[in-house]
Amino acid sequence: EYATLSASLRCGAMMPLDGKKTIRINDRFFIGGPSGASVGGLRGFKGRGIGPRDGADALGGNCFYTAGLMLSLPVPDTTILGRFMAAQFHMFGTVGDLLGADELKLVRDGGGRELLNRVQNGTRMAVGLGLALGLPFGRVEINFCHVLRATDYDRKQRFQVGLTQSFG
Repeated sequence: EYATLSASLRCGAMMPLDGKKTIRINDRFFIGGPSGASVGGLRGFKGRGIGPRDGADALGGNCFYTAGLMLSLPVPDTTILGRFMAAQFHMFGTVGDLLGADELKLVRDGGGRELLNRVQNGTRMAVGLGLALGLPFGRVEINFCHVLRATDYDRKQRFQVGLTQSFG
């Protein structure tokens, strides 16, 4: 028997090459959802649940980061879950943020201190517990989440189910 401590950091940024055009909405970053579900997964929030909105529609952003820390413990082999599904219990903490074009202009215009304040005050945080099942078609993750920090327009999700597949 063993315990596994893992950490992750994902980030991305994009800027138009000519400096004038805006980035199309379908090319922007979107974050939220179980960590294995997308590049910008962030447990505790719905898919596309972080960032500015136009009514119910997510607008995405030009820059994002997510980070997480997880402790996993195997379910004992004396149970059905442990023996046949390689199940693991896990505890996690996640943080992340999504920045739009206006925030990235601060970097270009030398406003690093304003950007740092925006990131400090805008970082979302969640913690939780979950169960991961190793199945023949992939890894199914069931999570119960508690959001510690969010904005008024973020979409939270206390219960999440995610599927991760590996190819190769």
